[in-house]
Amino acid sequence: MRADLVRYFRARVSDNDVAEDLAQDVLARVHRSLDGLRDERVLGPWVGRIARNRLTDHYRQKGRAQPAPPIDTPGEAESNDLDAELNRLVGGWLMAMIEHLPDGYRDALRLAEIEGLRQQEVADRLGLSLSGAKSRIQRGRQLLRRDLARCCEVEFDRRGNVVDIQPRGSTCC
Repeated sequence: MRADLVRYFRARVSDNDVAEDLAQDVLARVHRSLDGLRDERVLGPWVGRIARNRLTDHYRQKGRAQPAPPIDTPGEAESNDLDAELNRLVGGWLMAMIEHLPDGYRDALRLAEIEGLRQQEVADRLGLSLSGAKSRIQRGRQLLRRDLARCCEVEFDRRGNVVDIQPRGSTCC
């Protein structure tokens, strides 16, 4: 189970030490709460939910604790670092926003965008037709775009990287 958790987190965070820490934290939470588990058949999904929630918490904390540094005409290397940091920061917000989508859209979007599954694989996993999975993914993207636009004005370059972000007076970004 530990190796699976570490692999899960390594695919989602850029630092191996952070992935190890997150996996260890999930295992500690599982250990503390194991007495409350009534049906052992749901152990895997239960641990998965704890891991997803911990990842969401990690990105929320990272978003609050590490605001993007000020831009003072940086050199190209510094600019690339700032771009990467801004993309990670926005990625953390998007992860948190995805968690607040309705179940069907959240699950479809998570499988397609975060886990990188093809739409047919999403359909198979969720027990949907291919067209049903495509609809849920598309609608989930629309809901996510709407939610992001409500709290922030985000400018992207032609490759989809975040160029600028301005809050609209809310605390969500």
